[in-house]
Amino acid sequence: EIFTFPIQWLPKEIYWDNYVKLFGETLFVRWFFNTAFVAIARTLLSIFLCTLAGFAFAKYEFPFKRVLFMIVLASFTIPFEVLLVPLYKMVITWGWMNSYTVMIVPFAASAFGIFLARQYALAIPTELLEAARIDGANEFTIFLRIAFPNLKPSLAVMGIIFFQGAWNDFLWPSIVLNDSKMYLINLALPSLRGPYGDQYGLVLAGGVLAVLPMIIMF
Repeated sequence: EIFTFPIQWLPKEIYWDNYVKLFGETLFVRWFFNTAFVAIARTLLSIFLCTLAGFAFAKYEFPFKRVLFMIVLASFTIPFEVLLVPLYKMVITWGWMNSYTVMIVPFAASAFGIFLARQYALAIPTELLEAARIDGANEFTIFLRIAFPNLKPSLAVMGIIFFQGAWNDFLWPSIVLNDSKMYLINLALPSLRGPYGDQYGLVLAGGVLAVLPMIIMF
């Protein structure tokens, strides 16, 4: 039915064996776990670090604050392809290849997230923070109990964007992962197509399952 012409949009019958083969003959469960773990870990770590930095830029005074923030914004203009070679050499030196670390840490904080968190943190009344200091709260407690809850709209935006970016990532995994057990879904499904045969059924079944988290997130 894949090769019929004109295109047959709906199958004559549902063929569940593709899903049986996908789970029984491939490492799809491991690939799905890898992708979910990396996406969730990268999202949570990015949100935490970006809000910390954004809150600091918004509510604290320190030397070279304006210059540092301009440097953060300037990093917006650098495409990832420019960073690819030096970043690859760094992870090789540190022995991070084929690990969760190499998929999470390099993306732990983004200029966009820091900028977004700063813009929302500017709206938090400074008097609220000073009242907490008078009551004896330390700076980290102020961040967790006052600033963090007030940044919920930005947290939602960052969560969606960071999770989607991590789930759909292909270029970086294809460079730093060569162990099939560590593959992410976007890298694993194309590996089911080779020079001696294409397992279209498994690829398409995997594609259906891979898109479900994005639909849920939407």
